[in-house]
Amino acid sequence: MGVIVAEVGTVAPLSATAAGGPVNGAPKASEETMELGEAALTSMTTRYFTKDPVSDETLEQAFDYARHAPQGGNRQPVRFIVVRDDEKKRQLQEWYLEP
Repeated sequence: MGVIVAEVGTVAPLSATAAGGPVNGAPKASEETMELGEAALTSMTTRYFTKDPVSDETLEQAFDYARHAPQGGNRQPVRFIVVRDDEKKRQLQEWYLEP
């Protein structure tokens, strides 16, 4: 597979009360949610990657998570482009690093 292009639909923002309680259909805290402070303190940036390929299933799951994440200015739709061809990756790198 050369290039995968995925366009993901829009998601309405969740509303919450000033006290932080869920309203308007927002999910309640469960084992699958995390407090904001915990997320901020346990998240880290990855700067080192393996050359192992990422499966389509893993990418689709990551895209789904990203689709539900907050977006600057709530701009939507979100688009993802996956490049698997090594030569195309090298060309993108050259363009990116060009002054």
